[in-house]
Amino acid sequence: MDLDVRKYKFIKELLRVESDDVMDKLERILGQERDYAEELSPENKAELDRRLKAYENNPQDFLNWEEVKKDW
Repeated sequence: MDLDVRKYKFIKELLRVESDDVMDKLERILGQERDYAEELSPENKAELDRRLKAYENNPQDFLNWEEVKKDW
């Protein structure tokens, strides 16, 4: 399932939340994710962007985690 579909399903579920406690937890999780993303240095972000572009342009050149584990 692609990310957009997952987001859509999550939003639909979010609209059904009726508990303040659940909303508090979700807001904390999203806040942590945002805080974590902001910790990247510009150099690290540039490197991640470079690697993502390399993968998008040539996904066949990369190994998945299962393939990497076989070699170790």
